[in-house]
Amino acid sequence: MKKPDTPTDDRSSPWSVLVVEDDLTTSSLICAVLDDRGIPSLPCQSVHESMEAIRENLTIGAAVIDLGLPDGDGIDVIRKARQVFPGLPFFVLTAKESVESAVVAMKAGAMDYFTKPFDTEKLVTVLADAMSLYRGQRERNQTGKEDFPSIRRWKSPKMRQALEVTKLAAKTLSPVLITGEPSTGKRSIARMIHEGGKLRSKPLVTINLANLTPPEAEIELFGKPLSKGEEAHEAGRGRLERSGGSTIFIENIERLSAPAQSALLEWIQAADKGGPGGVSPCRLIVSGPAALERLILEGSFRDDLRYALSVYQVEVPSLAERAQDLPDLCETTITRICVSRKLRRPSLTRKAMEVILDHAWPGNLSELHSVLEHAVTHTGDGLIGPDDLPRLLSSSESTRTSFIPLGISSIDDINKATLLAALEACGGNRRRAAQRLKVSLRTIYNMIQRYQVSDAVPSSRIKKRSKLPPQANAS
Repeated sequence: MKKPDTPTDDRSSPWSVLVVEDDLTTSSLICAVLDDRGIPSLPCQSVHESMEAIRENLTIGAAVIDLGLPDGDGIDVIRKARQVFPGLPFFVLTAKESVESAVVAMKAGAMDYFTKPFDTEKLVTVLADAMSLYRGQRERNQTGKEDFPSIRRWKSPKMRQALEVTKLAAKTLSPVLITGEPSTGKRSIARMIHEGGKLRSKPLVTINLANLTPPEAEIELFGKPLSKGEEAHEAGRGRLERSGGSTIFIENIERLSAPAQSALLEWIQAADKGGPGGVSPCRLIVSGPAALERLILEGSFRDDLRYALSVYQVEVPSLAERAQDLPDLCETTITRICVSRKLRRPSLTRKAMEVILDHAWPGNLSELHSVLEHAVTHTGDGLIGPDDLPRLLSSSESTRTSFIPLGISSIDDINKATLLAALEACGGNRRRAAQRLKVSLRTIYNMIQRYQVSDAVPSSRIKKRSKLPPQANAS
């Protein structure tokens, strides 16, 4: 006998969006925009009606729920619906004075919230994107082809490539080397590898060598000093020996002393043979700077250790190398800031996004979070405009005077260099490059044709411009 709470599997049915809203005007508007995009909707006006719809429809791909319903709370709908559809993306609608309720909804499993009055087109776009990801995941689960989380979310080819390698690395117990500039998300990559692997039920032990002196790091890892002047660990065993069967993540591996590098190489070689005494060795993940190759050439890091650590190597791109992902990163970051501070979430204006895309982001994710937190806490009208990004505006003005490289003499060379620099700063966007240079869009097209240049952004030039001096404790 079929349980009443089990939805019927009808794969011929189109995927639809559940719209739980008791205000008929708002509900009709959302459903109309969904219909214009060819997305079926299931409008409901109460908790009871929405639960009936959930029980009867397996092909619900996303849901938008008003928190204030006549027969209960929208949060109850989310909690009950997640028992039927664990991964279903939920979005909540809330009034200005009910932001704290939105925070509770996020904790209950909602992906995001929209404060009334809201941009209907933006809401429907978010719903369509979330439904596409959820539908793809459901279909892959049904066919046994599971996708690694987050790959489809990103538009940047370099970020997708990094996550593809991450996915492959998670399936093994081989050592993984994660490289990249400070604050690019290396810790998140390490966590994905651990949580996507066979040892996910075991702890992830993190050791940041930037917080330890070289002798302290030797004792932490091996249980004894490898140089004079330090006492051995009271247990006589280091983390590598004590954490058998777990995952150890070592940050800032470039800070390892020469004796410790030799000892780590010997440990890896012993682990390949099954570990000392038949003890199951731990899974090893390490992170280092993007300039690790330079440290090897300088002789401060062992080349053979690099090879032993990099059975899989994940190169995490900087923000300058993944400008396509900035809009999504901004939305996610703003939501997290607002939820943590219990603030009404403002919206980014198009002009503000242009300023964000123009910036080189040398501080990567840490800088992005800092800039957006300042903007969120300083805006007073629910909109983040260019004036709410003073740090980026001043940076943009200073970089506009440094377009022309040394050694260029002719007018044509200067014009070509200026064009290339503007296109690079604008991520290849011709219209914004025209605005930046204060010329018409037609002029930009004529210059591209005249100087026979591509408007693609040379990644090597961006990387060089966004380079930071090494920051020991950022990752």
